[in-house]
Amino acid sequence: PRASPRATGRAATQRTRSAPSSGAERGSVWGEGAGARGTSRPALERAGEPGGARFDRRRAAIERAAEEMRAARLGGGRRCGANAARRSAPRAGARAAPTPPKHSRAAATVQPRWYDLNAAYKERTNYDKAAPPPHPPSAVIARGGGSEPIDGVFFLGHRSKGTFGAAGYLLLREGGNVLVDCARPDERLVDAVRALGGAKWHLMSHTDDVAGHHEWHEALGATRVMHVAERGGWNARDARTDEMEVWLGAPEDELPASARSWAAGDGPWVLGGEDEGLVVHHVPGHSLGSVVLHMDDKVLFTGDHLAFSQRAKLLGFGSKHTRDYPAQIESVRALSGLPFEWVLPGHGRPYRVSPPTEENARLAIEGAANDMEAGLLDV
Repeated sequence: PRASPRATGRAATQRTRSAPSSGAERGSVWGEGAGARGTSRPALERAGEPGGARFDRRRAAIERAAEEMRAARLGGGRRCGANAARRSAPRAGARAAPTPPKHSRAAATVQPRWYDLNAAYKERTNYDKAAPPPHPPSAVIARGGGSEPIDGVFFLGHRSKGTFGAAGYLLLREGGNVLVDCARPDERLVDAVRALGGAKWHLMSHTDDVAGHHEWHEALGATRVMHVAERGGWNARDARTDEMEVWLGAPEDELPASARSWAAGDGPWVLGGEDEGLVVHHVPGHSLGSVVLHMDDKVLFTGDHLAFSQRAKLLGFGSKHTRDYPAQIESVRALSGLPFEWVLPGHGRPYRVSPPTEENARLAIEGAANDMEAGLLDV
């Protein structure tokens, strides 16, 4: 009877596995004789013919590589051959990276993650996922991934695709609460913010992170504030930036009468003209009209100007999506005189100065500018 294809395959496999191998085969990449790994006997026989010259060169190259690999293992794992020299040699014309202050390196190992802040917030507020509605504001914020990293400062969670997942914040202030950039205007989140006192002002750090601002405005009636250079941003049409009520740095005749005393000029600007603890700084680079909000000498709300990079393990910002990177580096360096404890960004991870001293804050900013200049954030 004729054997089935499956049985034939099994028999062939068994014959192959039972074939003896010589010591030469085990000691050499190619081995000698029939069954040597890497090629067959006919191929080895043809290697001596004129048409097998290329085969000879290939075999010799592989044997050299194998020998170098064995030597590298015996020598402690050093790189072998020309590749070692090529990889270790400095690039022609490459500029030596400046040595950043020690603080920027040491602090990189202890930076909080959004996940950890959310977990701590859930524990502190006794969050219960199974609790029936209505839910308190803390539960809504916690459920959306948010937290309260500083008393009275809420990361709202509820990230939006329209802002590429940017962070939105709520600041509780005696003179009127402030929204910074835009979380997703989910109905439950809007109700939670309303329960916390709503918002008087809504500051936009730059045009990338403002999707949904009109829905927040319709719900809360906050006065929207953005730098005038963002009026013609790359997504101005889709983002509806022409609807802003106050344009920082605009001519006085383009500002509402109530904002002319504080929103004109080159800045810095006291947000609303009354709360001295909320100062807006113009930081061009990522975009022409990017701004940073400095709160109570404790927090920098930085948008896409400055953040802790999870990949590079450094404070700074990469050049990939920046309009003018040299300008951004200089704008970062210009913040070195501001005392702060936290950097709360639009994209990226938060950063905390530890211990929170003015000197460490200055070193962190200077280190960020140096690391950006050296290209260390482009990973």
